[in-house]
Amino acid sequence: MTKEDFVWVGIRLFGIYLLVLAVTSLPEAIEGYWTSSSIRDAVKMCGGSLPAAVYDQEPAIGLFERLFASAGAASARRFVGSLVRIVLFIPAGLYLCKGGKLVFRIVSAPFTDGTGHEAA
Repeated sequence: MTKEDFVWVGIRLFGIYLLVLAVTSLPEAIEGYWTSSSIRDAVKMCGGSLPAAVYDQEPAIGLFERLFASAGAASARRFVGSLVRIVLFIPAGLYLCKGGKLVFRIVSAPFTDGTGHEAA
């Protein structure tokens, strides 16, 4: 095999790797969406925010409300992160698996010795 063949194999393997990463992000995205929507529904069932007088009588209510808010934000961040990975990795992986000619030209550019001639 020549150098170009090894470069093609490396490009295609990296494309497959990106596709595998995108597929493994799917369950995380589904879980993040489901969790954030479940937390949002739980907060709505509790009536949203409560009057300030209730917090003075029962400080634990404020704690639970803050806990729900932080858990909802964390699951939303996880969902968005997974979605970004899926959106970026699938097109890049498909491009690299189908050819990746631009990447091939960049990676397999001939080395020069500084004078414009190919190095041996």
